[in-house]
Amino acid sequence: MTAVLNADTDAADTEEILSATRRWLERAVIGLNLCPFAKSVFVKKQVRYALTAASSADELLAELEHELNLLAASDPAELDTTLLIHPQAIRRMKIGGQPV
Repeated sequence: MTAVLNADTDAADTEEILSATRRWLERAVIGLNLCPFAKSVFVKKQVRYALTAASSADELLAELEHELNLLAASDPAELDTTLLIHPQAIRRMKIGGQPV
């Protein structure tokens, strides 16, 4: 399951970001057994990849709230996990007035 939330990237960039996230999930999280629950939901296609164009903490928080509400309202047999992917937010956010 894939969702693009408030997209500001073109289709090629979007697919590249989503592909990189899937590879990270397979190779790092599942491959290194960092999360014992990840493999089963991945195999059953119960992972939602939500790509957001949020560029501020407030926007990202709103997207996170949306995804949490969606998860709470979903049947766990259909949707068990969401990966909220936010490539723009990290680049633009500031901590203590300093860019991250």
